[in-house]
Amino acid sequence: VAGMDIAHAVPESVLLNAAKLLSQEKIRDKVSTDELPLSPENTSAISLDNSIRKARILIVDDEERILNALRSMFRQRYHVFCTTDGNKALAFMAKYQMHVIISDQRMPEMLGVELLRRSREICPHSVRILLTGYSDLAAIVGSINDGEIYRFISKPWDNRALQTIVAEAVTIGLELANTQNSAIVLPARMRAGVLVVDPDEEVFRVVRELTNSLCPVLYAATQEEALQVMHQQEIAVVLADVATGGETIRTLLKLLKQENPEILSIALTKTADAESVIDLINQAQVFRIMSKPLDLSQLKTHLHAALQRYLAFKKTPQLVLNQRVETVETVRESGIGQRILASLKLFQARWLKAD
Repeated sequence: VAGMDIAHAVPESVLLNAAKLLSQEKIRDKVSTDELPLSPENTSAISLDNSIRKARILIVDDEERILNALRSMFRQRYHVFCTTDGNKALAFMAKYQMHVIISDQRMPEMLGVELLRRSREICPHSVRILLTGYSDLAAIVGSINDGEIYRFISKPWDNRALQTIVAEAVTIGLELANTQNSAIVLPARMRAGVLVVDPDEEVFRVVRELTNSLCPVLYAATQEEALQVMHQQEIAVVLADVATGGETIRTLLKLLKQENPEILSIALTKTADAESVIDLINQAQVFRIMSKPLDLSQLKTHLHAALQRYLAFKKTPQLVLNQRVETVETVRESGIGQRILASLKLFQARWLKAD
């Protein structure tokens, strides 16, 4: 059923029957190099498999013209399923594995953030992408805190860039499709710690109290101090004030995720703009974003979730695949970027040797 398109107008019974046939198919389509939508000037952040069988991607948008455009773009390479109805999308993915889910945000029946949040519960290993024309800050924050999206993409999109991102997502989604879920219980005491990077020591004191000896909690007022701490202690989670710390701290989070994708970050801020938050999602894959003053109950929940995710990465290393980030060479090649990278390489070598 290669290149199947399913439009909103098709009855749900037909949709489900087609998917059943698709899930049972034995033929694995091969993709030729000529079909790849990539080019030398648009390289991927990961190694793409040119011979993968066709993957299934689900696209949800309330505008038929958007669905038609995306269907046309991807139908030659993937099994594309489209709908304007968020509830039907959820019912569908509950029955059939989707490798990639692409959702709009502002839809009348169900907001994209809600759809992605619920899809994470139904199919946690699907790779989620938010594709929207609205840079609504609350929605952007919700897309990472609730939906844990792989990328945030703005409309109108660049075709080549979108094709590359979806190809990455498909490669990851296929790799993670058969990964077994296992509950991670926090131990009485963890070796890896939490690093708080904030000029205000009060946040450090609060985090230390909230963790209640669960793990080491360390403090750094600046990016330089943070790197010094990471040379001395294995770090699982970094909490960083990205507003007060400015571009230096944001650069640290971006490069830390590139070099050590298993380390999770929680961004703290009193003021935020949509553009900087989108960068933190796409280039730093922040685990959560929190506004100051902090909700302590929520902070504790996020900390425990981050520590559990770190342990899950240790137990099942392939889960780190969806922590890949967009690499911006200007960030890596900047003066501060070069200094941070040199320091990260040193502490990375130290902890790899320790393991």
